[in-house]
Amino acid sequence: MLRTMRENSGSWIIKFLLGLIVIAFVGIGVGSYGSKNRRTVATIGDKDVTIQEYQDSYKRVVNQLRARFGDSINEETLKMFNVEQQALDQIIENHLVSLEADKHEFIVSDEEIQSQLMEIDAFKENGKFNIERYQRMLALQRTNSEIFEAQIRAELRNQKVRNLVLDAVSVSDMEAKEWYINKNTRVTLDFLKFDPRELKDIEPTEEQIQAFYDEKKEDYKTEPKRVASFLRYSPGAFKGKVTIDKEGVEIYYAENQDEFKEPEKIEARHILFKIPDDADEAAVEEIRKKAMEIYEKAKLGENFAELAKNHSEGPSAASGGYLGPFARGAMVKPFEEAAFAMQPGDISEPVQTRFGWHIIKVDQRFEATVTSMEDAYKTIETKLVDIEAKDMAYNAAGQAFDHVIEGDDLEQVALLTQQTVNHTEPFSATGFELKEQDKSQFAREAFDLSLDTISDIKTIGDTYYLIKVTQVIEPKIQPLDQVRDKIVSDLTAKLQEEKAKTTAESILKEIKETGALKTVAQNHTLEVETTRPFVNSGPVGEIGASPDLLDAAFKLGDKAVHDEVIQSSAGFFVIALNEKLLPEEEKITQGLSQTRDEILMAKQNQVYRTWLDNLKAKSDIEVNPDFFN
Repeated sequence: MLRTMRENSGSWIIKFLLGLIVIAFVGIGVGSYGSKNRRTVATIGDKDVTIQEYQDSYKRVVNQLRARFGDSINEETLKMFNVEQQALDQIIENHLVSLEADKHEFIVSDEEIQSQLMEIDAFKENGKFNIERYQRMLALQRTNSEIFEAQIRAELRNQKVRNLVLDAVSVSDMEAKEWYINKNTRVTLDFLKFDPRELKDIEPTEEQIQAFYDEKKEDYKTEPKRVASFLRYSPGAFKGKVTIDKEGVEIYYAENQDEFKEPEKIEARHILFKIPDDADEAAVEEIRKKAMEIYEKAKLGENFAELAKNHSEGPSAASGGYLGPFARGAMVKPFEEAAFAMQPGDISEPVQTRFGWHIIKVDQRFEATVTSMEDAYKTIETKLVDIEAKDMAYNAAGQAFDHVIEGDDLEQVALLTQQTVNHTEPFSATGFELKEQDKSQFAREAFDLSLDTISDIKTIGDTYYLIKVTQVIEPKIQPLDQVRDKIVSDLTAKLQEEKAKTTAESILKEIKETGALKTVAQNHTLEVETTRPFVNSGPVGEIGASPDLLDAAFKLGDKAVHDEVIQSSAGFFVIALNEKLLPEEEKITQGLSQTRDEILMAKQNQVYRTWLDNLKAKSDIEVNPDFFN
């Protein structure tokens, strides 16, 4: 029965996970069907992975995704991140690491657990661990200290294994220095640009148009279309049936404290004096002196907003340098540190960031606050109503789908569930003709269906659907007169591109023969342009993003011309090295520590991943096909 349901319904697991984080697999509970095969997700050596373990792991992965993407995750997101596999992998890897901890006889002392608990913010009051809050929070989570601390102990044991594996991983000063230099070396290019779109004199002949159509007519077919019928289950239709009690609000408030914290904020203005990318130390100092002159005027009482309007080079100049309120982490570090060290009315001396020199004035400070449960009650209640309504909508869709599994058609399902069957007009794969909230996703789901097949439950926006394609309209070749404008446009672009490329190749050949880019350019009345300096992460100066140009630029020798014409979305390019600027030794030294940390983290992740993969390859792991097929 389970196999039949899964073959017809797609991801049965997702059906019971998507609305709320509460996981309750209907029909797959422990003990169902009286068979171990139905109760075991996988085996790792002599250990069985139970459905309950898998559900818990799945819940953790979904929670992690919710933390990253909020409530926007849907079935498509879960598929994209392969959540089913992630959940199983986490169980397998944790068990294998635990076995390694056993081999090394790693133990975790009570003191280590206590130290870990002291660091968990959820258990703190006024910045300190509070035993009553700890017990209260665990009670709200339907657990106790014995279970929770056992989990902490297991995690710390596994961390000791990770530390052992990574103990030998290191980064030398030479390695960090080479990486920093490679990352921060800047290149400037001279280039000739051949833009096909500037070749306005190209007009295809009738013979060329006909030949292009004959060759490409398959590309100019009408779009395939579908006609569909569907049942819609919107959470909004169920909100009137939801009742939320006070306990539910209290649990949500306790479990989501960060939602109700308003961090300390500063309301400030600034006057920015930009520093060009290629500025040397003398130029930077000159700009600082200019900033100091304005700072002195501000300190003497001149209107700060007017000074900002007249002198600031930042986007906020027009509004008197006003930045609005901001919390820590919103601004670059030097700016933040200066601003949060000031009091209302204070004006800073020029502060340097990567954007330039800033004069900062603090208008107001706002202390950190926590919204009380009483004040947050209505907001939480509304949110819980939304969650419960979404769950009810899904359950209703699930009941309807149960009828589909039993063989009922969409019209019969509608009668049995007191719903109305909706019908579309013909629509293309983009779905722009549709009236649904998320047209493109509805169209994608419909185009994945075979004719007269009813879908499993589809999550589109915040609504659930059962969709049936009732008509498939195949594409057909259109006569030339119906697609003539498109043919002419595409052919013209093709001819422009061919001519631009041919011209660029001819110019490059001449440059190679003479070795004089600027002379050849002058002879052909072409302008040699120069990019601003750029690093190997791009973009390529004013040209923009182009992996091919970027790769070629950092392979060029001293003053060399690249030996091929390079195409990008902006056109065709002949390039030559103008200058390669290595970072200054002082900056290399300053950036070495952070660079070493970045490389070390990347190497550790790679080493640990390789170690885990090897451990899994050597282990006896069997996955139950009846559960996942």
